[in-house]
Amino acid sequence: MTQDATSSLRRAAELIRLAGPTGPAPDVSPGADALVCPATGRTVPVRDGIVDLLETGFEPSTGQRVLDTAPSAWLYDRLRPHLGRWMGMPSFDAEVRNVIDRLVLEPGSTVLDIACGQGNFTLELARYVGPDGLVIGIDIAMAMLKRAALHLRESGLANVVLLRGDALDLPFGDGSLAHINCSGGLHQFPDWKQAIAEMARTNQPGGRMAISGFASPKREANDGFRRWFLQGREMDSVPMDELEAAMQSVGYREIGSEIGRRVGYCWGARQLLSA
Repeated sequence: MTQDATSSLRRAAELIRLAGPTGPAPDVSPGADALVCPATGRTVPVRDGIVDLLETGFEPSTGQRVLDTAPSAWLYDRLRPHLGRWMGMPSFDAEVRNVIDRLVLEPGSTVLDIACGQGNFTLELARYVGPDGLVIGIDIAMAMLKRAALHLRESGLANVVLLRGDALDLPFGDGSLAHINCSGGLHQFPDWKQAIAEMARTNQPGGRMAISGFASPKREANDGFRRWFLQGREMDSVPMDELEAAMQSVGYREIGSEIGRRVGYCWGARQLLSA
């Protein structure tokens, strides 16, 4: 690990919590090959550029296991640009620009990229925030993270840290993150409302969040085929009215949204605490 990459790992470690949201930040081992919790002694390995927070004690769902294979990760990596056009999504460059604008990113910003997959948004956001910024990509699928780590090595970027972790139990302290992105992953969560609550918990008051995934205007707008197809793969077409209500219930304001043929986008600012 290069000196710059080690520095990024140390910066990320200041935000990570291994013993619950109120626990201490972990230490980085002398060789930068592990994080060590000073409260419990738990050691989390760093292998091939990935911090594996789910090395033990996590049982993936059937759908998660299907996606967490080398062939699935390779195929998604290759097909994602074509799938985006088929789904009526903006160009990838436009999607990245939208995330930057909706999160109000600047050079030097720190961003959490949830369900980062093979790292397509992660790396572009890292290029934008620059060497003084930091992007933490988190995903549940090791196969996807290995693709992200490969792209990271090829890019030469050192301001990215990749975590294997659970969006339903984010390993960060309360109010520790100013900018949270989740592009294209919301429909894959077993409980997307819990994921929204976890984003809100870790988002700073005044911080911002941008999310997207398969969506419909309302629950009843999910047609029979779409519902059958997604449910058979343990996914959901998220109703935008329910999503906006869930965001409001956990303190988001200034909420904006738009929905295309199959994919919906939603973003908002976390309500500031009263003085």
